[in-house]
Amino acid sequence: MTSVRKINLILGFDSVVDETCLFNIRRDGKSRIPICLNGDKNKIVAFLLTKSLVGVDPAQKKTIEELYQEKRINIRVPLFMHRESILGKMVKVFQTSHTHMAVVLQTAEAAQEMRDYADDYLRKLTASKTLSVNDSQVDRKTPLLQDQGRSIPDGDREVVGIVTLENIIERILLQDILDEND
Repeated sequence: MTSVRKINLILGFDSVVDETCLFNIRRDGKSRIPICLNGDKNKIVAFLLTKSLVGVDPAQKKTIEELYQEKRINIRVPLFMHRESILGKMVKVFQTSHTHMAVVLQTAEAAQEMRDYADDYLRKLTASKTLSVNDSQVDRKTPLLQDQGRSIPDGDREVVGIVTLENIIERILLQDILDEND
């Protein structure tokens, strides 16, 4: 697992895809970049698949939101897991979801609520090309995480990190997997 403190690059829906942004993405070298709300690492709601940026003209200086609404980039809602998830179960979830990356939160309740919130957020974002991340249709007054009427404590909302299928395999094999970026 990569601790949230060690994540070098996180974008927002309002991030402008220009030369500087593309340079930072290339320098980071990751195939997926977390997208958060309002610059808050505890509100990661999606991942940008960086290969989908091929063909994006940085001179147009469009935001992630605009490119997503135009269906020019690929953004996925991540899996959300809690920190006590069992490795074998995590592998099965990765296999059935065809996703190899998850955001790890403190509790199972927070993970489920965050998944629901992220699904709803992206659905509303794509519902209309005119919808903005600042639009009132995206309900900002509702607490981000709730559990059947009671608020989940702030400490439980905290993103612990990001885990990949590679991290899990390394843990099972007790060996690092070296690839072109290692």
